[in-house]
Amino acid sequence: MRLYQGNIEDETFYHENPAVVAKNFERQGAGRIHIVNLDGAFGEDERLSSDAIFKIREQTSVELQVGGGIRNYARAKKYIDGGIDAVVVGSVYFDDVREFGEILSKFGDRIIMSADVKDDSVRTHGWEKDSGIKLGVFMKDIGRRNVRELVVTAIEKDGTLSGVDKEFYAHLVASSGISIIASGGVAGMEDIGALFETGITGVIIGKAIYENKIDLRKAVEKYARG
Repeated sequence: MRLYQGNIEDETFYHENPAVVAKNFERQGAGRIHIVNLDGAFGEDERLSSDAIFKIREQTSVELQVGGGIRNYARAKKYIDGGIDAVVVGSVYFDDVREFGEILSKFGDRIIMSADVKDDSVRTHGWEKDSGIKLGVFMKDIGRRNVRELVVTAIEKDGTLSGVDKEFYAHLVASSGISIIASGGVAGMEDIGALFETGITGVIIGKAIYENKIDLRKAVEKYARG
């Protein structure tokens, strides 16, 4: 399922079996898949979706990074113990910095931070709440905590196929030592190329693949890195 600009009321279903989709991505050469548990992200019971995620783990050998509703140590541990390679966290940093610190201290480089951004402010809890914290301030603090990777999602671009904001990501790369993964708006191969020109280390692609705007196999062949 995909959302449009993070709106749960504007959803599109592409396939009823996520494991089948992930296996297809693997056959096309994907070495790493980004998964969002939307039930968890929007505060719903995340167990059914997490069961589907563990089925993906059982049926593929690719690296999996999972986000959505990971707002405490127990849930992060559940995924790590279940064989997920990395967990993506965001809201817990704003809700309980001590809990966030425990997650980071226990799992270290298996933690990826997430910043979902609108009007230069980081939003949380499925993008529904404005944290009041500017992206630059947030990035400086997590940099001091030795966070290794940060997914930055341009909310207004997400799910729109409207293209990417190259200057936005170029500024983030230039002003931070954190590895940036870009998310939101990718509509074609040219967008992937433009993003990598900025120095980002990864690009999350969703809708453009599902709607055949991008050939995943060709994208992997051209842009996948070591």
